[in-house]
Parts: sequence; C-alpha cells; structure tokens
Amino acid sequence: MKKTLVSALTTALVVGAASTTFAAANPFSDVPADHWAYDSVSKLAAEGVINGYTDGSFEGNSTMSRYEMAQIVAKAMANQEKVNADQKAMIDKLAAEFSDELASLGVRVAALESKVDNVKWGGIVRYTASTNRHEADKDESVNKIEIRLMPQITINDNWTANARIRAEVDTKTNSGSKTNTYIDRLWAQGNYDNFTVKIGKLPHVLNSTHGLIYDNGLSGIEATFGKDVKLQLAAGRTDTTNNIEKDVAGKVISGNAADYYSAEVTYANGKFDGGVAYANFGGIKNNGNIENNADKMGVFGVGAKYKFDTKWAVQADYAKASNMELSDNKDSYNYQLTYGTFKKATPGTFEVYAAYRKQNTNVMNAATTYDTVDGAIKGWVFGAQVGLAKNIYTKAEYFMGKDYTKDTNDKKNLFYGKVEFIF
Repeated sequence: MKKTLVSALTTALVVGAASTTFAAANPFSDVPADHWAYDSVSKLAAEGVINGYTDGSFEGNSTMSRYEMAQIVAKAMANQEKVNADQKAMIDKLAAEFSDELASLGVRVAALESKVDNVKWGGIVRYTASTNRHEADKDESVNKIEIRLMPQITINDNWTANARIRAEVDTKTNSGSKTNTYIDRLWAQGNYDNFTVKIGKLPHVLNSTHGLIYDNGLSGIEATFGKDVKLQLAAGRTDTTNNIEKDVAGKVISGNAADYYSAEVTYANGKFDGGVAYANFGGIKNNGNIENNADKMGVFGVGAKYKFDTKWAVQADYAKASNMELSDNKDSYNYQLTYGTFKKATPGTFEVYAAYRKQNTNVMNAATTYDTVDGAIKGWVFGAQVGLAKNIYTKAEYFMGKDYTKDTNDKKNLFYGKVEFIF
C-alpha cells in the first residue's frame, strides 16, 4: 500500500508515536534507521495501521490514494485519546497543508458514519402463556409468540423518527390466519431541556396511576413539560383497548375507539413518585363492552409509590369512571407491596410482589397495563420477575378472586407467564 511519509507522520502523531522513540526491527528496506520518520513508521507498522509491499519496501514518497488515506485515518482515530497538546498543534498545521484532501475524505467518512449511526434497531422476542379459569365457565388459554422491532432514526440533535413493528403467532394452532403483522406505532419525537413532544401514532402512558388508567397507543400529540414535577398533555384518537382483535392485515375488527384528551401532573424524587390525572373518551365507537354503549366516559386517577430503601416499596393507585349511565361498577384500585431490585437486562436481579386489585369494566377498557386483567374482577395478585441472563428475563403472575359481574360472583383464577428476550 502506498503512503507519503508526511501522511505517515500525521497518523503517527495521532496515535502518539511522534514524541517517543520506538525500538523495533526495521520493518521496511527503504526506510533507514536514521530517517526522520523511522520511529513513526515503525510504530504504525507494528500496530497494523500501515502495510508495505510484498518485496519489503515502503515507498514512502509515492502518492497515496484517498481511499488509502481514509484507511489510515480510520485506524488512527481509534487511538486519538493519546494526543497531547504539542501533537495537536502539529496535526493542525499538517491538516492546513492537506486541507483539500482531508476535507474531501472527511466528507466521505463523516457521511458514511452518519448513515451507519443514523438508524438504531432494538426490539424484543416474547413468549406468553395464560390460563383463565372460571368457576362456572370453561377454561380459556392463550399461547403466543411475539416479536417487536423498534427502529429509531436520528433526524437532528433534537428530533427522532420512531416506529414499532409487531408480529404475533398463536402457538396453539400455528395457523397463518392467527398470525398478525402490523405497524402499531409510528411517531416523531422532539427532545429539549425539560420538554418532550411526540406526534403521530405514539405510545402513551398515564404515569400517575402506574398504568391503572391508560397504557396503550394514541394517534395524536403528547407534550411533557418539567423535570421533577411534570405536566403531560395529550389529545387525539385512542388506538385500541385491551379487547383488541385484528385481522391478518392488522385492521382492528373489535375494540373501542374514541376521541381522547388527558392532562396529568406527576412528581418524582427517587424515593417517591405519584400524581393525578384525568382522561376523557368521547364519541366511542363501541365494538367492545363499554357499559350501556354510552358514547363518552371520563376517568379520574390518583396514585403514589414510595420506596423505603433499595428493595422495599409500597404503592396505591385509584381510578373512577364518570360521565356515563353507570351502575355501581365505577371505581378501580391497586394496593401493592414489592420487594426486590429487578432490572430487565440484568441477570440475577428479581422482584416479588403482592397486590389487592379491583378492576371495573369501564376503566379496564381505557387500557390498563396489567397482565392479569379480564373483565370486572376483584382479588389478590401474586407475581415475580427474574433476570435470567443479560437481556433475558421471565415473569409469572397469579390472580385469585372473583368476577363480580356474574350473578353468582364466580370465583376466578388467572395464570400468566412470559419469557422475554431483549435486543
């Protein structure tokens, strides 16, 4: 490979070879030991930054191609932390002398790096299994494998474009008719100091009640202001509810869609987090089971969580539905005690929890975050999450209580388990 000695010296300075003597066997027959660039060339050859010809020569006075220069610079950049002030000054002088070449190469390399770093892919592969057991009805079970791909494209220093692509397979039947592949999230996000805005088909959570009211999608806009104390405002069209059913093309064939707006204030300081929220659902297109087929519903919620130390935490959340011709089935709540320090990506971490929950049908249809929620239920929940290996964890949850919409207050048991792989 052809090199100029001046270019070799430039690279040597970047990797820290110019100010020290490098003792090594002469790597090239045409670079004598008393040459001014001997130490630099020898170090670069030893580190694999430059190569000679098969006959053992270096041909340092030959003109190098731009591609060859790019290779040297790319390798040297990996060692640029070794540059000191004197070396930086000399590099600046050499950069001025070779400004045209470096500018051309810099544009090409920077553009390539920008394209490589511009798109980041993440996602999960998840297996879930659940069983729903009624005292008076037949058992129901679900077994599913799901993959979620979540690309993020950097637009500039503040804005990104984001998406979530989902594919689901019913493992009980392994039938193509039970396979759904669709894009359920597609939004632009702007991040500024103490301000975040999302626009599009976006993920939306009311954090004040830790998902008791809403943890699902929204087609519209969400804006969050503040740092420790945050104000979140959102408006648009609700995505779907917990009763979602989609055809093979991803079209919703059952569920509740509605006009939506919400306002929430939250506070967090590391030990405590909580807040209050209000969400309004109007113009409901009912294919699910919002009570009495009413066309509007408001839900008020309040929640708090306190960590006593790194392991113990207590939590209380409450929500109430209004603005509907409801029966007594209006309120929902969750009281929970948690022990552990679980982190999804960290092996060996775990948490166990016990909770007493009441979930009414209407608040449930606002899309809660719970896994063992099915209809209007009240009872105990016991669960655990464990990190099995790096980026692999499992969760198991059991509910025992009753379905109080039934005339007989049927006893009910729900089992839920999943294994998730994060990438």
